[in-house]
Amino acid sequence: MSPEQAQKVNLVREVLKVSAVDAYVLLQRHGWDPHEAVSAKLNHQNRRSAPQQPPRENAHPELVVKVSKGHRLTHLGVHRVSVEVDGRLLMGEWQEGDDSPRFGETFRFHKFTRESYIKFTLWHKRTLRQDKRAAESHFLVGNLPKPSASVPLPRFVGWILLEHKDQAAGQLHVDVCWVPSEAERQKIVQERQQAEAAQQKAKLEKEMREEGTRTSGSLQREGGGAKERGERHNKKMVPYPEIPSSGLGGEKEEAGHANGSVLRQMASSSSSASGAGGGTGSKVRPSAAPSGSAAAAAAAAAAPQVPIANLIDLGEDDEGGNVGDQQKEKEKLNGSGGKTQQAVGGFESFDLLDLTPPPQKEGDVQFFGGSHQPLR
Repeated sequence: MSPEQAQKVNLVREVLKVSAVDAYVLLQRHGWDPHEAVSAKLNHQNRRSAPQQPPRENAHPELVVKVSKGHRLTHLGVHRVSVEVDGRLLMGEWQEGDDSPRFGETFRFHKFTRESYIKFTLWHKRTLRQDKRAAESHFLVGNLPKPSASVPLPRFVGWILLEHKDQAAGQLHVDVCWVPSEAERQKIVQERQQAEAAQQKAKLEKEMREEGTRTSGSLQREGGGAKERGERHNKKMVPYPEIPSSGLGGEKEEAGHANGSVLRQMASSSSSASGAGGGTGSKVRPSAAPSGSAAAAAAAAAAPQVPIANLIDLGEDDEGGNVGDQQKEKEKLNGSGGKTQQAVGGFESFDLLDLTPPPQKEGDVQFFGGSHQPLR
């Protein structure tokens, strides 16, 4: 170190109250200019000690450009970067690091459009001659998406290539961010809230539809199972016969009248036949029956079997007989038939009479109501 350089080191050390090594580094960084080294150190201390200002509301959109570091630069030594947007140029500080310096510079621009270009310039410090423009690169603002609800803060973070005389001259790691204005930010927040509300509503409606579908399906399955169980239960049960209630009494009454009249005729004919055959000592056997008697016998055979007591009771109005005659007929029928009276279920019932005709003789003709000899 020369005597002149040692004098500058002592001057900076006394002014800034730092060590000789720190003073030497500051002078070396700022080209051995004591005034520039002292001013740079004081500005750095003022920025660090200044109180934090609350973020102000920006009425216009803001373009924030941050240069982090360089990589594989073609020139060794001290470098700094400058950023220019629409004619406004902002310069950074000199940083050491040879081919991979760390800058950590942040630049802000308030006047720009989507057609604006961001111009990055890398400067190399030289001792004997003027500082050299080492490399350049351009970035279009339109590459960033426009602020919206889906992209509230458009930004690009990555490496950009540097060129010098159409040749690669290294890379810069940058962070370019488009910060919307306060009005645009509020609008974006409202749009995002509306989109979230619509999405939540659609999700809730979908869940309700799915729940309704599951409920209806379960009800259908339960109803189908109950129906199948009911069908199986009905198949196991023995159905009762359907008996019409309207015509039951009329049919019974008509059958009673028919049976009563036919049986009374048959009883009277059998009694007369037995009286007539007593004189001769032989039973009369008919060889042929008139057509009327045959129709009456067919009706008697086709009629349903009803107890005699009920038939006599039902037929008391048909023949016009009195109560005494009917009582005699009951006793006569019960005595001649040789059957016993039975009580079934609390009601009296009589077995049917044995109405089998006696054996017939040749030449005898039997009619209902008596027996007659054929004319000679």
